[in-house]
Amino acid sequence: MGAREWVSKVLRKVADRVAPADMAPGDMVPASMVVGSNEPPPQTEQAMQQQGMVTGGPFAPGRPLDQFFPQGQPPRQWDYETGYNIATRPRAVESKMSFETMRALLENYDVARLCIERREDEIRGLDWSIVPDETVDEDEDLVDEIRQVTDFFRKPDGVTPFDSWQQMFLDDILSFDAGAIYVRKTRGGKLGALEIVDGTTIAPLIDFWGRVPEPPAPAFVQFVQGIPAVWLRRDELIYHPFRMTPRSPYGLPPVEWLVLTINTDIRWQWHFLMYFTEGNVPDTFMKAPPDVSDPDQLKKWQEMWDSFMTGDQAWKHKVKWIPNGADPVPAKDAKFDATFPEFLLRKTCAAFKVTPDEIGFTSDSNRSTGQTQENVMYRASLEPLTKYLEGIYTRIIKEYFGFPLKFRFDLGEKEDKLAEAQTSEILVKIGAISPDEVRKNVAGLDPDPDNPVPRFIQTNYGPLPIDQIGKFVPYTWVPQEYSGYYQLRGTPLVPNTTVSVQPPQGPDGGLPPFAQAAQDAAQQAIDQANQYAESHNSPDQTGGTPLSNEDDETASVEKSAAPDDAAIFAELRRWKQNSKRRVKQGKAPRQFDSDILPDSLHDQVWEKLQKARTPEEVDAAFAGPFFW
Repeated sequence: MGAREWVSKVLRKVADRVAPADMAPGDMVPASMVVGSNEPPPQTEQAMQQQGMVTGGPFAPGRPLDQFFPQGQPPRQWDYETGYNIATRPRAVESKMSFETMRALLENYDVARLCIERREDEIRGLDWSIVPDETVDEDEDLVDEIRQVTDFFRKPDGVTPFDSWQQMFLDDILSFDAGAIYVRKTRGGKLGALEIVDGTTIAPLIDFWGRVPEPPAPAFVQFVQGIPAVWLRRDELIYHPFRMTPRSPYGLPPVEWLVLTINTDIRWQWHFLMYFTEGNVPDTFMKAPPDVSDPDQLKKWQEMWDSFMTGDQAWKHKVKWIPNGADPVPAKDAKFDATFPEFLLRKTCAAFKVTPDEIGFTSDSNRSTGQTQENVMYRASLEPLTKYLEGIYTRIIKEYFGFPLKFRFDLGEKEDKLAEAQTSEILVKIGAISPDEVRKNVAGLDPDPDNPVPRFIQTNYGPLPIDQIGKFVPYTWVPQEYSGYYQLRGTPLVPNTTVSVQPPQGPDGGLPPFAQAAQDAAQQAIDQANQYAESHNSPDQTGGTPLSNEDDETASVEKSAAPDDAAIFAELRRWKQNSKRRVKQGKAPRQFDSDILPDSLHDQVWEKLQKARTPEEVDAAFAGPFFW
């Protein structure tokens, strides 16, 4: 027997003792597979030779060593230690920090406990609800199912309210990353209760490939009083660490990789405690005079000094005379330097994804930096943690209730809601979305079927519906079919004493969509133009000659010129600012003398402005719409 065959034989014997008889579910791997030195199939060998994966030749990479298992077997998730499931306590095989050590550190380190309590209280204060998932149609009625699941989650174990029940679950997650929930079923096989189990007593098991075993094989073992008390299957215990790695079935809590920081801070706090107690270092040393150097003399001086200072506390506050040359030397710093402990505190807070402000340390933080840090930590910690919890609760709903529902927290961030509202306002004004979409998607309310609001573009003249773009007379928001009744901007009006605004009836028998106010304002403008024409002897209504007044050259120039809108708007702004200053001073607004404002526009504004007594009423008077 050659050396190669002897090694293969020994490896097969070892594998037979360690590997299970059936190495994969569903007979993926036969029980009689050969382990040890397995040569690859001929096609694989040929492919390696074609690609130069051989031993020999100029600078060749070499041929890989023969694989231990047959070709085509799935890989292990990680290189676990042989005999991993043979453990006497959780975390024993991996040489990781024990749960007992973590618990001792957390019990003695106040900063870590403050961070944990802060996050627990924050999540405990969130509102939650059961809602349909993405697969549910809008018209599907799930009221009874939602009520059933909601009633169950109010007391998941049948006794403890949800907020207290979740707080116990969260404590194991944030402290040890070992949250565990036992699924207790009824005799009929339905979900009866969800009971919190101390995660530090649970040791996950692995299969041959380093993964969680499938039922009916046990996936976990609980250790009680140092003995393996009970095996648990995947469908009996919910155990999903928050921070997982592919190299271990255990989670990675912050306290595990903060051990050096925590130890340093605890020792520093102990040193600081001794600073204020007796300890073995006196507060002050005293230099004796040069002529006092004998130990016996020093001892007598010390005894005499102690006799003065011991007992009567009033003596400590009196003036004492000492020989020349006796200089005090302080042994302790009178000033406390908080830089180093603050560094340790910030490092711990960063590990738990909590800002120092959140646990009460706000000395160097203002409102702006506090809000910025809080927003960053919200995205870094609170949101991932709530999504993690929502995923676990939603899995329970789907697996044990079978309903197309999901668990959802209401984070209720005021800043985020304000930003969302501002974004929605901008999108509505530019016509990207309709107010009804905001009502449904943001506010969570159904649109009003009796008063639907379509998309529109917000302009200086008011909202312009998207489906009416191109159908209005410019600068007036008047439909084109009624353009014969109105003067286009910048063109003179041919007065017609017989003109009147009589728009046709709409589909419902009322006015068309462009509002009663616009009709009244237009009719008023036409009446004023007709009166002007009659008083100035204009040509008859069939002519196309612009208005003119040869007797008044100034009026002719003023009426025939068509100032641009920018100049008109500038005048309106001046008039508005002047009116607001006057009402703030307790004075009434007055008319505005301008050669740019058309008379009709001046009269429309003044009709409302003369009644204004507050800045808000002034703004309303200049709000429009106006026609000229």
